[in-house]
Amino acid sequence: MDHVVSDDRAKAVITAIDALPLAIAPDDQAAVEEVRAQYNDLRAMEKKNVNNYDKLVEVENSIAAIEAVINGIDSLPKPEAITLDDQEQILSLKTAYDNLSDAEKAEVTNSDKLLEAIAKIEGLQNNAAADGVIKAINKIRPIDEITSQDKNSISAARASYDELSDDSKKLVSNFPKLEAAEKRLNEILSQIQKADQFIKDTLVGVPITVDSKPLIDNVDQAIVSPLTPNGRGE
Repeated sequence: MDHVVSDDRAKAVITAIDALPLAIAPDDQAAVEEVRAQYNDLRAMEKKNVNNYDKLVEVENSIAAIEAVINGIDSLPKPEAITLDDQEQILSLKTAYDNLSDAEKAEVTNSDKLLEAIAKIEGLQNNAAADGVIKAINKIRPIDEITSQDKNSISAARASYDELSDDSKKLVSNFPKLEAAEKRLNEILSQIQKADQFIKDTLVGVPITVDSKPLIDNVDQAIVSPLTPNGRGE
């Protein structure tokens, strides 16, 4: 590359910067530091003539980013010792690694350790999320005790389950209980709706007399049925 300069010292720095590789590596640190020292030694007017200075800064930033990721990964605990307390550090390192160029990523020689740490954290997150749903389902009353008042707790447990990742859903060991509770609740709500309609059809506009006992018994049965399994009134 041709550069217009005012003196030989600035020209020497320009040449040194041009010689720096674009695909920089931590092993190039010494060479970069030498070029930086040459630039810093220039007079203010000479520095203004170094019109490829941005490349030097870019190279320095690249090395710093690579080394920060490498050092951060080195500081991580072994996968078997990782807990959710480490997730902020690990996810921050993942972001820093993802922000590197492909050439920079190739210089991160311990990236396998980061990938193992990410996998461990994701597993712990899945377990924690699944545990929360398992507890919510466990709080649902036994199937034969469910009433329409359990609608909110059952709906909340279903919403929490649906928000899980596919991997987390596989860990919800009591999911069949949720399905059974939903089925029973739907039966109850359907029976209540039918009972309500039966009452309207049976009693509205009908005068109640001493001879109305069979009619009232039928209405009572319609009300009681939704409170027992399968609407048997047991």
